Amino acid sequence: MHTRSEILVGATLLFASSIALATELGTRELSEGDSGSDVIELQDDLKTAGFDPGPVDGKFGPKTERAVRSFQASAGLAVDGIVGKKTVAALEAKNPPPAPSQTTADTGNEADGLPMLEQEAMHSKNKLKGVDVSKYDGQVDWAKVKAAGYSFGIARVSDGTSTHDATFARNWAGMKQAGLVRGVYQFFRASQDPVKQADYLLSQVGKFGADDLPPFLDMETKDGESGSVVASRMAQWIAHVKAKTGLTPIVYVTKSFWESIGNPPAEGCLLWVANWGVKAPKIPTRWSDWTFWQYTSTGHVPGIGSNVDLSYFKGSTDDLKKLGRPAGPAAPAQATAPAQQPAAETAIPAQKPAQSLGFARCMPALGD
Repeated sequence: MHTRSEILVGATLLFASSIALATELGTRELSEGDSGSDVIELQDDLKTAGFDPGPVDGKFGPKTERAVRSFQASAGLAVDGIVGKKTVAALEAKNPPPAPSQTTADTGNEADGLPMLEQEAMHSKNKLKGVDVSKYDGQVDWAKVKAAGYSFGIARVSDGTSTHDATFARNWAGMKQAGLVRGVYQFFRASQDPVKQADYLLSQVGKFGADDLPPFLDMETKDGESGSVVASRMAQWIAHVKAKTGLTPIVYVTKSFWESIGNPPAEGCLLWVANWGVKAPKIPTRWSDWTFWQYTSTGHVPGIGSNVDLSYFKGSTDDLKKLGRPAGPAAPAQATAPAQQPAAETAIPAQKPAQSLGFARCMPALGD
């Protein structure tokens, strides 16, 4: 517990830090490879906002860039990992000094690593807990995740076609071995061929098992394209996966990003909505409710060494296993001819790889 005076001092320091960051930057931008006191201030602000930048060491490395990308997605900004005026302004808006009457009762249980709002939601009925992971989460001990009460896991297979996730095969096998319902997601690149992206995902999975979740499409960036182009290519990806597998994919998105591409038709897909730190998520147009809700990017889960994205599924274990399948016997999911294997963690030309979902990831909107 903290005294009221300690809280006020902390609030003053936080406010001063935000002002200092804006003053330091001026018209300059920060990006991966930068270092110095302004990066320390950036890392402090990201950490306070609930986005883990790694060690606060003044070095703008991959983990800090990941935190910047996740924050930008949550704030409805362009997700490029570069800190300019708009990102700084959004951080300042996110980290105002608390009112003098605020107490630590609103911060949740430190042992759980979750704000109180998220802990309240965890006790709701008819929800199953799950995680989504990528190479940024390191080696996952799925048996420990399962033992901690988590029902499903979703692993990243790639960022478009140019960067594949080196941990996918291990995670895909590990989830099944541990007894979790498993899923696969792909960070979508609208500037790349949507059919080739889908084929790469299918080639890595091979055949979907009876209890596997349908593929998830991670929609977080326009990738330099117009909203109409993004929506059109997304629809092509969805149609191709449906035709090849008989499964209806699930779309991961924030309300603000869906609006930015014109609120296109949902193509019959279920919703995985990203909205952190709220009692109930805001639902994008075209859906009436969520099926999955990613409610934090800073969860603590046994078996995972870093902060991790956590989500709920609305329904029972039986509901989860039947998700996205047509009525009657499920059509077998046939993999296409293997797509050309991209080089491990090869960066997309002229872009920096996104963890996504988290997200991320996921990508995601705090109070979106």
